[in-house]
Amino acid sequence: TDLWTDLAMMDYPYATSFLAPLPANPVTEACKSLSSPYDNEQELLQHIFSAASVYFNFTGTAQCLNISQEDDIGADMWSYQACTEMVMPFCYDGANDMFEKADWDLAAFTTQCQAQWGSSAVPQPDLANSLYGGRNLDSATNIVFSNGLLDPWSSGGVLKSSEAKGGVVAIIIPEGAHHLDLRGSDPADPVSVKTARKQERSYIRQWIQASKPSNRRMIK
Repeated sequence: TDLWTDLAMMDYPYATSFLAPLPANPVTEACKSLSSPYDNEQELLQHIFSAASVYFNFTGTAQCLNISQEDDIGADMWSYQACTEMVMPFCYDGANDMFEKADWDLAAFTTQCQAQWGSSAVPQPDLANSLYGGRNLDSATNIVFSNGLLDPWSSGGVLKSSEAKGGVVAIIIPEGAHHLDLRGSDPADPVSVKTARKQERSYIRQWIQASKPSNRRMIK
């Protein structure tokens, strides 16, 4: 599951090495073999192997696919954070997705976390919502929530602007992978991400301008 979701996260329009060395549009590359016809299960497994190799061996230098090493950006530290203060429930129903059925089990997740990090790693599933307010944005101001719809994480993002104070803006990037708008510009960037960056700069400029003392109203 991590292989395919990470591949979708990294579906950038140009070659990258963020989580692993990947070609441009890696999902398209992986799907070339996955969409090929096959006559038996051995051929199907070969297609899956070729697709997995896009993520684990795009450079062609690996002697075997080490699927236990998902990336090289310090993901262990993220794993500890996810095991303690940023608990994010994941589940699969096996019918509306491409994965085997797996229910969210906090007890099993806690056992897994403590096996990896020790007994002090106690998941706090409500902590992030308590600290940051969850989806209650009534008191939030001056925030741009940008979401690339190619990124699986976007399903949990803030996808609508808040009209309450006008200071919470949701920007949708249909062709955007994981935080594509926060990466450096590239000639292969889609129009939607270029537009998003312009919008982000415009809002931030407005908020900075509005925060200057000369633009504040005197309160008596």
